[in-house]
Amino acid sequence: MRDKGRLLDHPEYVLALEVPKGLPSFMTVPLKVEVFHISPAFLEALKVAATPVIKTERHTNGPIWVSTNDAITALIWRSIMVATYSKTEYMDEPMSCCALTFATNDLPISSILTPESLPVMALMVRQSMMKVTAPYIESVVAMMRKVPDFRRFVPRSFVDLLGRDTVMTSWAAFPLYEYDWGPALGGKCERVRAPKLAMFNGLQTVLPALPDHLGGSDGWFRTACDGET
Repeated sequence: MRDKGRLLDHPEYVLALEVPKGLPSFMTVPLKVEVFHISPAFLEALKVAATPVIKTERHTNGPIWVSTNDAITALIWRSIMVATYSKTEYMDEPMSCCALTFATNDLPISSILTPESLPVMALMVRQSMMKVTAPYIESVVAMMRKVPDFRRFVPRSFVDLLGRDTVMTSWAAFPLYEYDWGPALGGKCERVRAPKLAMFNGLQTVLPALPDHLGGSDGWFRTACDGET
């Protein structure tokens, strides 16, 4: 029976040779939080643009389904790499890593910078999400139980978080506006906002849309945590 929880089966994680000394670089850079509004009309157009079309077995063009979240993840990932590397010359072929929950995606930066990369990236995100199954989670848990020192265990997307890598998360389906948080926190939420200082540099978050009874669900929001420079 195949041994579960082997590190070599999970290249999305790294076991450092030694315990890191001090905070990682992405937690020491000054943060600047930006909030972007994405309207429903743009979301619809984005999903169309991010939907891959391939040749089927009948030699006809057919679309492959990707979710709206896949499309947004691909857009943000691509936008960050284009903004960072579009005017950069490099001799090697550096890879960019984008992590979304347990799913990890890798592409050469040169491929990301091409105009037609958005549907390719959206499909990659969709395929990586489909791999996150119950057996996969069991294997990750089994692997973590074998780690000799948790301080050496890090997601691979954290290795170059201020450069080629990024981390994505989504609260879009989290019903924050429906919960009563009690008198100490003021009851129900009126607005979900980005904090002045976010968790760490390089994290992108989709915030839940405003419900109709609070003024309308007019799109998704994404916070981007960048250095001040």
